[in-house]
Amino acid sequence: WDAAVSSLALSCKVHRDVLAPLCPVYACEYLSIAPHSINHSELEASQRDVLQALDYSLGHSMPQAFLDELWCALPSLRALLAFEDGWEMAQRETWERLFVAIAEPDVLRFPISLMTVSALMTGVLLSVIAQYR
Repeated sequence: WDAAVSSLALSCKVHRDVLAPLCPVYACEYLSIAPHSINHSELEASQRDVLQALDYSLGHSMPQAFLDELWCALPSLRALLAFEDGWEMAQRETWERLFVAIAEPDVLRFPISLMTVSALMTGVLLSVIAQYR
């Protein structure tokens, strides 16, 4: 829970300049989210842990950006999925794999790009199998 609350706090800190908040969010409000007792210093320590796990880089690309780039850059991918709803089916399968992967504890050990491409390979394979059954 500490990591979840810390991630929420960091997200609000990062997006404060981008998304105009209706009102400020205070640390005590984050502390009340956790189902167990957590104090301000524990929240700060947990935020440091999250930042360290992310290599202090919060500007990660999202999987959809990689998927879009691969679709545009690879004519062979477009040819392979040229059947009706081929790309949509492959993306759906890819996202299902990514949503499963995100629940794993060591998910932060791997770059988003690598996880996305791995999930896409499985998604493409399953889509082609479904098409030709």
